[in-house]
Amino acid sequence: MCQTCGSDDAAGQAEQAVDAALRVRHFHLILADIAIAAAVKGLGHADLAATGEQDYVPGAVRDRWQEIAPDDAALRRVNQLANAGLASLQQQGAEQLAASAARYGIPLSPAIAADIAGHFSGRRDAVMTYDR
Repeated sequence: MCQTCGSDDAAGQAEQAVDAALRVRHFHLILADIAIAAAVKGLGHADLAATGEQDYVPGAVRDRWQEIAPDDAALRRVNQLANAGLASLQQQGAEQLAASAARYGIPLSPAIAADIAGHFSGRRDAVMTYDR
């Protein structure tokens, strides 16, 4: 493409926007996985084993729990506890997130934990400073 018309720049910006949206989606899925793993463990359902680092995909723990839940009541109870836990996880700092992830077997690097904490902190700040 022509260097002066900027078509490549527009395409590059669009691609970056898609990458950023996917990254934010992964942040939410990672926190959901931590919350599900905590709820499952808290309710004594040991059938959910966290995945190893090499094959972890954000959202996998949540999806697997929905497949292996022993009954609808357990599924609903875990989902309710996980929703409450998710709100709590969104308030945590990077070190706390990394510790929570490690505690429940979710692989999370300190850099990604910092990115996640920064994302949710930015969202909170944006809501707190919103002015009509």
